[in-house]
Amino acid sequence: MAVRGWILPALFLSCTLLPLLTSAFLRFPGHHFGHPHHHHHHHHHHHHPHHFGHFHHPHDAENIEEPNDSKGEEGDQLFPILDNQEPLPEEGGDSGEPISEDDVPKDGGQEPEQPISEHDLPKDGGQEPGTAQGALREGFYAQSCPQAENVVNQIMNKHFRRDPTLAAAIVRLFFHDCFVTGCDASILLDVTPTGEDVEKKAPHNGEFVRGYEAIDDIKTQLEAECPGVVSCADILAFANRDSLVLAAVPRYNVAAGRRDGLASLAKNVDHNLPLPGNSAQEIIQIFEKKGMTIEEMVVLSGAHSIGTAHCSIVADRFHDPEKSKEIDRGYLLGCRP
Repeated sequence: MAVRGWILPALFLSCTLLPLLTSAFLRFPGHHFGHPHHHHHHHHHHHHPHHFGHFHHPHDAENIEEPNDSKGEEGDQLFPILDNQEPLPEEGGDSGEPISEDDVPKDGGQEPEQPISEHDLPKDGGQEPGTAQGALREGFYAQSCPQAENVVNQIMNKHFRRDPTLAAAIVRLFFHDCFVTGCDASILLDVTPTGEDVEKKAPHNGEFVRGYEAIDDIKTQLEAECPGVVSCADILAFANRDSLVLAAVPRYNVAAGRRDGLASLAKNVDHNLPLPGNSAQEIIQIFEKKGMTIEEMVVLSGAHSIGTAHCSIVADRFHDPEKSKEIDRGYLLGCRP
């Protein structure tokens, strides 16, 4: 199992597990709120601007300080056991050079994609066979792109000022990426070589997951400053951390070095994500398949601190004579699906 140091930050995760179908709206006092170049064949992931969707060029990104400068425990990160991609070559390693285009499969060079079985997902730390435990590390881009985390922070602050609900949305986006085939940014892909529907088109993603524009914005800026260096998977991990900091979670360090995934299939989503209608035993089994304990499942499932759920998620219980007895009358009257 992975180190438990990340559990405390994870307490603030919301709009993730049991309320998965929430659109991730935040409530803030005083506020009332009623894709790097990716037409995406993932071979571009490390080298060229992606096409996740439309660009939002961050030329006006401001230098904004994070609202909370307190440091979490060193090494804390969210979903570390799901980082199952082979890490990027570490800086200062054998070559000391950023990954080259020759290292990434080109279009036409990829083998046909096969559905990914939940049994193929690594356990016990999320490491693939042959990958050294702890290969991800803090300060991964200190030499190749030292401003990477600062760029992510600046642009997240900019988008958060426009829409404070974005914090919960990014946390949810990251969770929906990590819990399917690991933290590989596969949820960002718009197309796949086989022409099948990608993860973002799965019923439990689709309109219920958002935040892609902010990630596009970050990747565009990083490609301008450090072409082909920072992976989309690491961008998502950094953006997730900054989203939690914006929601008043103490800052924690994020280890980096993830590779971007090449496969993205909608068919892999539903049997990997815990859903609102799942029984407790079903959710326990889903988490166990990811190498998580019941304690970790409870911590993450109960982290309802920065998001709210749609009435439609629990509407079926209103008409159940037994279940409706347990629902607060005031909530029942205020929630009309």
